[in-house]
Amino acid sequence: MFDQSILNLQQVSDNYQSANRRFVLFRPPLGTGSDLTADAAARLACEIHFIEAASEDCDFALADFILAPFDPQGQYQLWHACYRLSGNFRELCPEILQRSEQLLKDNRNQVLTRPVRTAAETKQDPVQTPNTPAALNSAIKERYARDFACCKAALDSGRLQKIVLSRPCYQRPERPLAAIFADLLTHYPQAFCFLLHAGDGLFLLGATPETLVHFTQGKLNTMALAGTMACPAGIDATSLHWSQKDQKEQNLVTDFILNALKPFTDTLSASAPLSVQAGPVAHLKSKISATLKPGITELQVVRALHPTPAVCGLPAAAALDFIQNHEQGQRNYYAGFLGYREEGLHLFVNLRSLSFKDGIACLRAGGGLLPESVLDSEWQETENKLSTLRALL
Repeated sequence: MFDQSILNLQQVSDNYQSANRRFVLFRPPLGTGSDLTADAAARLACEIHFIEAASEDCDFALADFILAPFDPQGQYQLWHACYRLSGNFRELCPEILQRSEQLLKDNRNQVLTRPVRTAAETKQDPVQTPNTPAALNSAIKERYARDFACCKAALDSGRLQKIVLSRPCYQRPERPLAAIFADLLTHYPQAFCFLLHAGDGLFLLGATPETLVHFTQGKLNTMALAGTMACPAGIDATSLHWSQKDQKEQNLVTDFILNALKPFTDTLSASAPLSVQAGPVAHLKSKISATLKPGITELQVVRALHPTPAVCGLPAAAALDFIQNHEQGQRNYYAGFLGYREEGLHLFVNLRSLSFKDGIACLRAGGGLLPESVLDSEWQETENKLSTLRALL
C-alpha cells in the first residue's frame, strides 16, 4: 500500500496531464554529513520544490526552470513560474493537490489542443507505437553491437577520439511514478531528483549525479564526470582502482571543459579526480571552478559546454553527427540538461532518468567508447547504470 502523500502526488500528476499543463517537482543534491547518512524518512523530510509553468515560455535569462534536449540545436523549454512552492514531501503534496484540482476546474470548459505528430515522427519514437516493451527490447542488444562496431571503426580510424554510445530499454511500470520519485529521494541523496510533466502527456523522472554548471554572483562551478565502475553497496568508492581507459576518458572530459571555459573566464581551476558513488556505480569526478569575465552571459557558457564529451564525444561536432546518424532511437531529452533558478542558476545533465508516455517507460544509458573499448564490457556498463532505476519500476 502507498501512503497518502504518494497517492496525492500521483493525483497531482494525473491532473496536470489532464489539463496539459507543465510542472516539475525536484530536490537539489543534499549536502554532506547528516543528510547523507539519514534514514529514508528523514530524507523525505528534506525540502523539495514545486514549479508550475506559465503557458508561454520566457527568455533564458528570466527562466525559473529550463529543460533542454540533447540536440544543441533543439528547442529549450524556458519556464516562467506562475506558481511556486517549497516544503518537505508530505507537507507539499496536499497543497499542490489542491492547486491541481483548482487548475482542472478553471480549465473545465477549455478545449485542449495537442501538437499533431507526423507519421515520420511517430515512427522515430518507439514509445508512441502500440508494441509491448518485450517487442521493443527484443533487438536492442543486437543493434547495440552493430552501433558499437560502427563507433569502433571510427575510433580506430582516428576520425573520433571518443564517442558516447547509448541505447534504450523499455518497461511498463508496475508502480505509480509518484512512488518511484519518492524512492529516488531516498536512494539518491547526492543526486538532483525530479519528476516533471513536459506537456502533451510526456513525463520525465530521474536522479542525475552530474552537474552541467552552477552560476552564482559572477562565478561558476561545474564538474568533469566520466569513467564508470560497478560499486555495490558497502564498498568504499575511494578504494577502487581505475583502469587506464577510465582515467584517459576522464582526462579528455576535463580538458574539453577547461578549454571551453577559457574564453569566458578570468580565473579557472580543476581538482584532481576523485572516486564518487552514484547508486550501484562509481565515477571519476574533478571539480572545476571559475570567475566569469564581465559581460559574459549564462547562455554563452551553456552553449560552449553542452554537450560535453561525457555525453557526446570528441571532436564534438563529428561525435554529435555520428550519434545522430547511427545511434538507435532518439535521445530527445536524455543527455540534455535541466535545472532551476534560485540564488543563481543550477543546471544538471539529464542522466539516470526515464521518459514515460502512453503507459511505457523508456530508459536510456550509455558509456564512453575509446579505441581500447570492448563490446561486452561496454554493454555491461549500460546494464549497471540501468539496474537501480529499472528495479524501482
